[in-house]
Amino acid sequence: MFKRIVSCQFCLLFITGFVYGTTWYVPDDYPAGIQAAISDPAVVDGDTIIVRPGTYGPIDFLGKAITVQSEQGPDVTIIDGNLSGRVVMFRTGEGADSILNGFTVKNGKAGS
Repeated sequence: MFKRIVSCQFCLLFITGFVYGTTWYVPDDYPAGIQAAISDPAVVDGDTIIVRPGTYGPIDFLGKAITVQSEQGPDVTIIDGNLSGRVVMFRTGEGADSILNGFTVKNGKAGS
């Protein structure tokens, strides 16, 4: 009887973790920035990346169904392209579950 209860609890924890995903923080977990977090194989569909205030470089979602969310909003959290190309890229089959929220996006360059 005890063994069955433990197994069920494990299944529930596994399913809950899978459904809700993991939350990662930039720069705490990824000092190199948002793209480093997105590029990490440990960051998978369903995960959330919370970005603390600051200015960060361009990002590519790399086909991941993740949420990239600023912690304190667009006034203090910026993705800056430095006029070197596109600033945010969704070009690898991303869909409605690939979310960018709460950023100022600036200094992109069209045609790159």
